[in-house]
Amino acid sequence: MFHDLLQEAYAAMRHNRRRTALTMLGMAWGIATVVMLLAYGNGFGQACANIFANFGNKLVIVVPDRTSMQAGGQKAGQLVRFTLDDLDTLTTNLPQINQITPEVGKQCSVQYDTASSPFLSAAIIPTSSWSARSRWGRGVSTTWKTRYNARGSR
Repeated sequence: MFHDLLQEAYAAMRHNRRRTALTMLGMAWGIATVVMLLAYGNGFGQACANIFANFGNKLVIVVPDRTSMQAGGQKAGQLVRFTLDDLDTLTTNLPQINQITPEVGKQCSVQYDTASSPFLSAAIIPTSSWSARSRWGRGVSTTWKTRYNARGSR
């Protein structure tokens, strides 16, 4: 019975050669597409994992806040504020620092007519490597290209 079934299928394929070829081509195309999409998805996932694994690899962010423990004769909960003198101290005492950029931010309330909305205003103080490339009358763009160029110019 199985032998008869194979003979009948083979005869139908020989009789309809064009349909058989197109069916085989469609199956091969579908398999190749699925394999390529899976490979593309795995590669994209691996690239994202690498980006996040290396993000901030050599990055330190220092944020002022309140102390959580007692230090320096002060009680816990004291407000810590940074000044530009702290910036100079860090750059002179730590030669490993390639780039340092102080940033200041303030939550503001923007109002127009009767509507009011919160707005975060942020600014950076550019270091000397930024100053050479900047036009202060027009402002400074803080895109990744600007930051890369500032780091690469040292």
